[in-house]
Amino acid sequence: MVFRKFGFLLVFMAVAKCISAQTEIPYSRFGIGILQETEPAWMKGWGSLSAAFHNQYNINYLNPASYGSLNFTVFEAGLFGDYLKVKSNEGQSASFTDGGLSTFVFALPVIKNKLGLSMGITPFSRVDYNIVSNNDSVPGLGASTNNFTGNGGLYKFHVGAGYRWKGLSFGLNAAYLFGKLDYSTLLVFADTLNAFNTLRDESRVFGDFVFTGGIQYRFTFGKNKDYFLDLGVDGDLKTNVAATRDLMYVRFTYYDANGFLQTTPQPVDTITNIHEKGEVVFPPRISGGALFTRQNHYMVGVDYNYAMWSEYSSFGEKDFTTNSWSINTGFQIIPDASAYTDYYKIIAYRAGFSMGKNYLRLNDQNLLQYKASIGAGFPVKKVLSEVSFSAEWLKLGNLKNDPLSLTNFRFTLGATLNDRWFIKRKFD
Repeated sequence: MVFRKFGFLLVFMAVAKCISAQTEIPYSRFGIGILQETEPAWMKGWGSLSAAFHNQYNINYLNPASYGSLNFTVFEAGLFGDYLKVKSNEGQSASFTDGGLSTFVFALPVIKNKLGLSMGITPFSRVDYNIVSNNDSVPGLGASTNNFTGNGGLYKFHVGAGYRWKGLSFGLNAAYLFGKLDYSTLLVFADTLNAFNTLRDESRVFGDFVFTGGIQYRFTFGKNKDYFLDLGVDGDLKTNVAATRDLMYVRFTYYDANGFLQTTPQPVDTITNIHEKGEVVFPPRISGGALFTRQNHYMVGVDYNYAMWSEYSSFGEKDFTTNSWSINTGFQIIPDASAYTDYYKIIAYRAGFSMGKNYLRLNDQNLLQYKASIGAGFPVKKVLSEVSFSAEWLKLGNLKNDPLSLTNFRFTLGATLNDRWFIKRKFD
C-alpha cells in the first residue's frame, strides 16, 4: 500500500514555513503581496483549469464540489523551483532563484463517488522585497535615502466536503487564513550629522476563517457514454478577516552620545506605538469554466476568473488594488491509455495558456500578466498513482507602461498517491 495511517496529518502545520519563499518581488510591497499559484503540479501543466474539473484520482481543492467524485484516498504534495528576472525602466535588472514545498493536501471518499472530504495547507500570498530609493538633495539638509523592506506570507489550512448526486455536485471549504506580514520603511540622512532618521515599522497578524463554495454538473453522452461536458463554478464571498496590527514610528541616529559613528541604529525617541485589532477586507471572487472530455484520451477546457479587489482595505485604508480577471485555456491528451507495453503512450501530455489583469494598479496603469505552461503526468503502474511535472513561463508588467517587468520560470514536481482505506479484510 502507498500509505495507511493518519500520522502524516500531524505535519500539516509544520510545513507552513517550508511553503514560503525568499525571492525578492518589488510588487509584493502593495496589497497583501503577490498572490500565490496554489494549483497542484498536474493542474499547472494544462493552464490551471479548476472550475469544472473532477475525477476519482485527483484532488481539486480549488473547487470543493469535486470531492464527491473521489473513489480513492489521495495524497498530493509538490515541490517548486523558481528563476525570476526583474527589470526596471531605468535599465537595471536582477535575477533570483528559489524553491520549496508548494502544496500538501489529502482527501478520502466517505461514500465512493458520492461524498468526499479533504484537508490540506496551501500558500495564499507572500511579501518579500528590499527597495532602496536615493532621493534628491535638499538645500541645507543634504541627500536622503528611503529603504523599503517587507517579508512574510499568508497560508490557508482547509477542511472541506463535497457531495455528488447523479450529475450534480456541490461542496464547501472552510479554511483558516493565517500568517504574518512585516513592513519597514527607513528615511536616512546619511551625510547629515545632526539629523534624526525615521523608522516606520509595521506588523500585521492574520487569523480568521474564510469559505469557498462550489458547484459542478456533468453531461454524459456518446454511444459508450465516454464523452463528458463538465461545467463548474466556485467562489468566495466578501470577507472581513480579523487581524492585529503593531505600528511604531521611531527617531534614531547612527551616532552615539559622543559623536562616534555606530553600525546599528541608536534610538532617540518613539513617536508612535500602536497595538490594535481590526479587519482586512478580502473581496468577493468567482471562477467559472467548461471542460470537454473523452474518457481516458483527452480533455480541453476554459476558465474565467474574476475578483473585486477594488473593495480591498486594511484597517480602513485602501491600497493600489483594482478588480482582476484572467482567462485560462488548456488541454491534456493521453495517446493510448491501454498501451501498457509502450509507456510513452500512457503518459498524459499537457499544455495551457492564460492572460489577465493583476489585482495591483500602479501609476494609473493596469498590470497585465501572461502565463504559458507545459507538463506531463507519468503514471506509476499497478498503484494508480502519478508523478507530474510542469514548466511555466509567467510575465507580469511591461516596461512600456510599468516601472518594473517580472519574468518568472517556475518548475513544479508533484506526486499524486492513491490508495484504498478502511477495507474490511476477507482473510486473516
